[in-house]
Amino acid sequence: MLTRRSTESRAGATRTAKRRRARLIAALSVSQVVGWGVLYYSFGVFVLPMQAELGWSATETAAGMSIAWATSAMTAVPVGRWIDRIGGRRVIVRGSICGAVLVVAWSRVEGLTSFYAIWAAIGVVMAMTFYESAFAELVRSGLRRSIGLVALVGATAGFVFAPLSSLLIEGLGWRTALVVLAAGLAASAALHPMLVADDGRAPPVDADTGRTYPSDGRSDWGTIGLFTAGAAIAGAASVAVGVHAVPLLVEAGHDPLFAASLLGMMSLSLIPGRAVYAVLERLVRRPQLMIGAFIVSGAAMMLLVHSESTGWAVVSAVSFGAANSVKTPALAAILAEWCDVSEYATVGGMVSTFVRGAQAVAPALAGFARSTAGDYDLVSVGLGIAFGLSAVTVAVGARRIGRGRPGSPAGSRLPRRSPDADESRDDELRDPPTMG
Repeated sequence: MLTRRSTESRAGATRTAKRRRARLIAALSVSQVVGWGVLYYSFGVFVLPMQAELGWSATETAAGMSIAWATSAMTAVPVGRWIDRIGGRRVIVRGSICGAVLVVAWSRVEGLTSFYAIWAAIGVVMAMTFYESAFAELVRSGLRRSIGLVALVGATAGFVFAPLSSLLIEGLGWRTALVVLAAGLAASAALHPMLVADDGRAPPVDADTGRTYPSDGRSDWGTIGLFTAGAAIAGAASVAVGVHAVPLLVEAGHDPLFAASLLGMMSLSLIPGRAVYAVLERLVRRPQLMIGAFIVSGAAMMLLVHSESTGWAVVSAVSFGAANSVKTPALAAILAEWCDVSEYATVGGMVSTFVRGAQAVAPALAGFARSTAGDYDLVSVGLGIAFGLSAVTVAVGARRIGRGRPGSPAGSRLPRRSPDADESRDDELRDPPTMG
């Protein structure tokens, strides 16, 4: 009788844990769609109405987003340390509330100085609310295998909020439209305590060892550095392709409208790319997925530039966009395997700083190469080499993983967690009574 009750109790706890896990993933997914949609994808839709009313140039207006990305990169590490202390969900909630206030302030802006100050602050909010915070919460909750799912849902943000913002501007005007979007951002913050109560444990307790979780050892900085370098090189090349794609394709002989359509196809292929990744990550090791994605990106880019066929150009653009979608979730999951979970968000912040720094420099460097050479031939060759170099760098990191780590399991290096380790922590995910 006692055994039966114990079994039923354990089964009930498992069901409760699975429900909480599903609610946690749902809350994080919604926060990514709304956060990216309001703070990033909607920005381009507001540029023209702002220019028309305020008399700003395109360069002056676009500089707001550049400032935001710069402050996001500069604050990624301190925000990461904060996430490691209190958890990603708490930081996302605070960031979403601050973001809502800042978007309302944006709706009242009249001058460039205040506009730039608001977007500098929004950059900090980006560091608090974007993928890094969500992934850190998943890793901290033992749900590393759900990173791909959250990244897939987050990829829909542009397709939801770009047309939504356009409809709101058309019906309400750009200032009122921003207030509506701010309300949506605030609502996404309220969703977290509504769906998933916080147990107040920071950090939680490991179900297997009874020790404070995480307690895995020190991070393997050699492996992390190799994957970061590969991601930074590929990320820089991808951004350079995105910025210079239209003039590069026009120079290669394509019609300007068709070239712009190909750029749109690259963005559209983000969702199917993430969907394919979510399936393949359970069948293929993530380092191999990254290597394959970088090789496909380089090959697709070269074919796109040198193909005179419309059909092959479309295939190349879709392949490039889909392959480019792999880097973010794959790198996040790899970091979860090779760094101490207690400093996962801090390490992620360091990685983001390097990757975003490289992405900030790449378009200007490609433009300088174009001006110096007089055409895009040198640029296209350089981008192809960059993707190849990123694949080689990740391959070296994968080889390092394949050799394993020296020493005993409790030695000086962090042991690799098994793919099923996340699922073993379901019993920890129980509904607590109050929000911390």
